[in-house]
Amino acid sequence: MEEITPLAQKCRIAHPNDHVLNTECAYTFHNPYTTPNGIVVNMTTFIGSCQEMATKGDGVETSLFLRIVKEKKEKDDDWVDLGKDTETAETKLGIGVEGGFKTEADKFITTSTYSILLLSSQNSIVAELPYSDETKSTFPTMVVESADSIIHHSGLATAQDLKVWELDDEPKPVSKYF
Repeated sequence: MEEITPLAQKCRIAHPNDHVLNTECAYTFHNPYTTPNGIVVNMTTFIGSCQEMATKGDGVETSLFLRIVKEKKEKDDDWVDLGKDTETAETKLGIGVEGGFKTEADKFITTSTYSILLLSSQNSIVAELPYSDETKSTFPTMVVESADSIIHHSGLATAQDLKVWELDDEPKPVSKYF
């Protein structure tokens, strides 16, 4: 913890107009799901990358990063046979809404793990501490605010709007030229 405290003042808080690359590496196609190490997001520049490329061209001796690792696990219930069951059959023309068709995301449970990572300029780990609701109180306030802003950065509302589609209830007028 004593290594992280001096670097806490360099952490920035991500605002809605900031570009935060927390879903994919900026240099490769790595994402939090592809490797057991996930990706690391620089808490100063908000650039996400795989750990091997995290400090390329930084010129800084040590930097703070947020490691994001996600894992998909298949649900146990038989979601494939939902159309055969009368009580869970689709009753509405819609995707991702109650009574509508199920999405591929309904098949999996996603677990996310986070940690605060201190990397040297040679990409060696100086310190790595788990970050969760239980361990937040042990970190400096600036580190907590920066990590939370990276984890909960916008894009969630846009993704939900694109994921959910439902047919309008009002009928469309029939054209007289049909």
